[in-house]
Amino acid sequence: MSSSSPPATGRIYRQVDEQQVILRLPPALASRVQLQLDDKLASGQQVLELPYQIEFIDNRHALFRYDGKTYAAVLLDLPCVVESSTLGETKKLYKNLDVHQVLQVESTPIEEAVEKTETDFCLEDGITHVTKGAKTRFRKDLPEYSAERVSYVEGLMKNVFELKYNLVKGESAKKTDALMEFLEEEEWEDATKEPTTGSLEQEESQSFQHSPEGKVNTEDSPMKMTQTEDVPVNSVFEQELSAKAFENVEAAKVSSVNVSEERIKSEPLLEAPQDNMNSPTPPQLEQQKVLEAQRKAERFKLEKSMEAQQSKIRQMEEKIRDVSNRALKQRMQQHLDDMNQELARLREALEKHDKESHM
Repeated sequence: MSSSSPPATGRIYRQVDEQQVILRLPPALASRVQLQLDDKLASGQQVLELPYQIEFIDNRHALFRYDGKTYAAVLLDLPCVVESSTLGETKKLYKNLDVHQVLQVESTPIEEAVEKTETDFCLEDGITHVTKGAKTRFRKDLPEYSAERVSYVEGLMKNVFELKYNLVKGESAKKTDALMEFLEEEEWEDATKEPTTGSLEQEESQSFQHSPEGKVNTEDSPMKMTQTEDVPVNSVFEQELSAKAFENVEAAKVSSVNVSEERIKSEPLLEAPQDNMNSPTPPQLEQQKVLEAQRKAERFKLEKSMEAQQSKIRQMEEKIRDVSNRALKQRMQQHLDDMNQELARLREALEKHDKESHM
């Protein structure tokens, strides 16, 4: 029978041809195994027999048998590749293979194989000291959110911003601007409109009709009766009476018109109030708004410059307190004086700006 085929025991044996794996044992177990190997090497054995056996259950789990006891083992991946070398006859190192796995044995023996539930089979640290924490230092962390979710959220935010822009800067803003322009034009027309002679005559006639002296009650007058009601006049006396009443009404109308004309001639025309004539036009209002915005921006700029200068002065004062060299301290003091002068200049500019804005 050939010894190359594994025994039919139902177990999976892993053949490690031209592969190197680091065997990591617990300290107590490693010292015992190392002593046995040293004794066999010292005895001069040509073929070194290992005092332990390794049996793989699957690709990641194995059983380590030594001195009649069984230990559980796990095959772990290194975070970085380690090269193994051989020493030649001329004391030169020759690369043999790359090592990228470690078979780690547990310290407590077990009686039977235990099912393992590990999901992460990669070590955090490498073999050497410089590769400690190589997995976390040289590999990028997985993003918290996937690229699809990020793009979806960005699309939602873009839609929200566009909707907000349309609500604020769209139709409502246009309607508001048009309403403001219409109101400004109405105010300007009312301010610049002058009273005419026709309107004065109408006002005078209305005031004369409603005044107690010149009041003419046309509701009960015979003229209105003749205009509104078609009453037949049979007698001559009634005809004469209606004719006299008509003449009296016409005379009253003529007298009221003459009185209104005399009052218009005697009194000067009403002049438009000076306040309305001097009211600013819409372009002037817009220019005033622009100038006011420019003044606010200049004031804000001066205030920020003063704050920055004061911060620099405080930092320079702290540095001067820490300096012990006399010459260096003197130069720094001169620089501090220049900074104080600049701060005073900014204050003067701010005061001047405030005075001009209040004028």
